[in-house]
Amino acid sequence: KASAVRTDAPVIFRASGLADGARVRDVSFDARAGEIVGLAGVVGAGRSETFATIFGERRAIAGEMELDGAPYRASSVRQAIARGVALVPEERRSQALIMEDSVRANVALGNWRGTTPAPLLPFVSDGRAQRTAERMMELLHIKARDPQVAVRTLSGGNQQKVVFGRWLARGARLMLLDEPTRGVDIGARQQIWQTVEDFAAAGNAV
Repeated sequence: KASAVRTDAPVIFRASGLADGARVRDVSFDARAGEIVGLAGVVGAGRSETFATIFGERRAIAGEMELDGAPYRASSVRQAIARGVALVPEERRSQALIMEDSVRANVALGNWRGTTPAPLLPFVSDGRAQRTAERMMELLHIKARDPQVAVRTLSGGNQQKVVFGRWLARGARLMLLDEPTRGVDIGARQQIWQTVEDFAAAGNAV
């Protein structure tokens, strides 16, 4: 099922005949600018594996993918992220967050270029990382005393918002969401879906 979207909106992501040799078999779909496309199936149907293949965690053995009209096939997670693809995985504690680390460090994770004082300098600016984390905390209503607190001290909903904050800070283009509201309370669930809708409305795809 897809959200209402203009039929002439540009296709952000296209998969055609995608397969990984295991559970992902002949998967084809388009995701247009402003669109939220839902993938549904029973446990073990291959939803998570499809996302992992798009995100460069699994190798595609067949099929074609396009991102913003250009050929796309990530051979690593690093390549996928560099192209603007983001994944909010099913299990945030083990797959998305460093629980003992701070909100600031988790938002900055994988976004070191966005937190360096200058493009060619190989170290992180604490000030820039702090300001980015504060901006994401305000935008997503993350309830934490400050960006220095450990992620493990936050509620499940606020932990999930930290994952979203990481990708929003990077300027992601395509967001892959695997059970994004599992284990969060109703208030956080509403905030997360509003964030998803706003992301799509900005001309991106989910």
